[in-house]
Amino acid sequence: MWDPMTVDASVYSDDFTESNVEIYYYEEPDYGKLNTNEAPENVEKPLFVSTDFKTNDMKRLERYSNFTCRFKSEDGKKVYYTKAKMVHYPLDEENAKQYNHIHCKTPKWSLDDKDHEYIKLDIAVNGQDFRGNIDFLITPILKIHRTVPMAGPV
Repeated sequence: MWDPMTVDASVYSDDFTESNVEIYYYEEPDYGKLNTNEAPENVEKPLFVSTDFKTNDMKRLERYSNFTCRFKSEDGKKVYYTKAKMVHYPLDEENAKQYNHIHCKTPKWSLDDKDHEYIKLDIAVNGQDFRGNIDFLITPILKIHRTVPMAGPV
């Protein structure tokens, strides 16, 4: 069932291509908790989404997958996409060889004079079939003030 299959297309009548293009099926991962549930609108904050990759062949998924995170406003008027990848998280020896999270960054988002905005995060393995429906909060701009000089007296 999970073995690759080749697909040939009909060019004319009974003439078929011999492209040997292989197609694989994969089981859709399940997405769980986030490492954080909010981000300032002006920061591309790293996100780690706990992921159950189920019975997928991880080497094949690593090689051929195209993970994408989609951030969508509740009214659907604003949509942003960021690249994503499979990672080991947290970074410790126990999890060093086992993918268990998806990593992506939040986009820079405009609140358009709102105090905050609730949005939805979805993830796709192939860039098309988004799943997750994870709640996320965009907060006002993060302002950083430096009060320490960058160098001491000479």
